[in-house]
Amino acid sequence: MSGLTVATIGVVTLAVVYWARSWWRTRKPFSAALLRSVIALDVGLIIGFFYESAASVLPVPALPQLLIHVTTVAGLYNTQVLCLHLGQSGETVVERTQPRRVAVAVAIAALVVLYMFGPLASGLRAITANDTGAPLVVPYLLVFELYAAWAMLDVIWTLRHAGRMTRRFLRLGLRLVSFGAAAGFLFVAHKAAQMVGKALGAPLPWPEYSNGVGVGTILAMTSALLMMMGITLPTLGSRWERRQADRQLEPLWAAVIGAVPDVLFTPPVGASPDRLLIRVTTIRDAVSGPLRPFLRRDIADRARELGELAGISREDADAAAHAAVIAAALRAYQRNEPPADLTNRVVISADGPDHVLRLAKIADAYTTSPIVSTITKENSFDEHDHAR
Repeated sequence: MSGLTVATIGVVTLAVVYWARSWWRTRKPFSAALLRSVIALDVGLIIGFFYESAASVLPVPALPQLLIHVTTVAGLYNTQVLCLHLGQSGETVVERTQPRRVAVAVAIAALVVLYMFGPLASGLRAITANDTGAPLVVPYLLVFELYAAWAMLDVIWTLRHAGRMTRRFLRLGLRLVSFGAAAGFLFVAHKAAQMVGKALGAPLPWPEYSNGVGVGTILAMTSALLMMMGITLPTLGSRWERRQADRQLEPLWAAVIGAVPDVLFTPPVGASPDRLLIRVTTIRDAVSGPLRPFLRRDIADRARELGELAGISREDADAAAHAAVIAAALRAYQRNEPPADLTNRVVISADGPDHVLRLAKIADAYTTSPIVSTITKENSFDEHDHAR
């Protein structure tokens, strides 16, 4: 086997183990579809690249080839369902899954029937483009290739709006899946061209499979690797983002509980101690509770003004503004200063689908932004002047 083959089988097998554990913890339809997809792909790859051993264990004519095609079709169907979960609501997924379920059932049934009356009855050792003269081999291969081509195009179409995703790892992961589907479509097109060429007596001048290396092998392995990377990346990226957010939140969280210790969030008895959840909830409760009367609009406006002068993005300026407001509120709360006037108060929202990442960005600005440092110094000078 080539190094690419070994790497692909290794990656997919690791993905099976990883997603099996994930499904066991969550039991969600998304995880189930993903697990079925990678299991089918792994089984197909292993049988394909250990075909001689599989043929000796299963001494039925071309049965290993049938298993490869059936598991591939099943894996493609589950990949379609997985992509629907990534881009659609739950009710829409159920509705749009039904025609795909019918299509995969028809495709598998057709493969089995054609196999029984064609390659099995003829005693073929394998079902390849070299056997197009045998009974029902061409219809069999057409069913497999047409379904695979349609499934790949369906994945590409379902993920056509991946670039609009706000989460960067999800966006990148879906693009990799789309690229993998494109490579898979090229693989199917190449097989079809090879089959037609051999039927006409003019095969393509390069090998499809040659000692494990060929155009077909490279396209198939590229497709499998890209799709596995794309499927796995959003989850791994999300975990990395959570760890990074936890590190970014620590200084602000420590400042909050130092000033307002009563807001420290304690998980319910029996719940797992999620440190990120504790920090996010503590900061959010402090901002929406004891610190809320001290959140000053004039400080936010001054921070945005400095951000505009510095030429930073609006997102960075907003994070610095919120961080400066919280820093001033913590200082005012600790010093028992009077609350801000009602007309000079601002609300900092810590809700929404990306609230953890937004709060982490605010926390990062709290410790690193020169705008926050500048405003803190300006407030100190103002207090010194008032004291005089």
